[in-house]
Amino acid sequence: MKSDSNKQHFKFFERTNNAKPSKRKQMSDFIKKKMNAQNSHLNGKNS
Repeated sequence: MKSDSNKQHFKFFERTNNAKPSKRKQMSDFIKKKMNAQNSHLNGKNS
């Protein structure tokens, strides 16, 4: 059971690594935007 879930996890990473650079950049950009949105939200509350 455990090894199977690990296999799926590895497959996911394999897909991410094999993704086209533009696709990977999109993903990282999306994460950055998410983080920036959270940070600006927190900063807005503080100011």
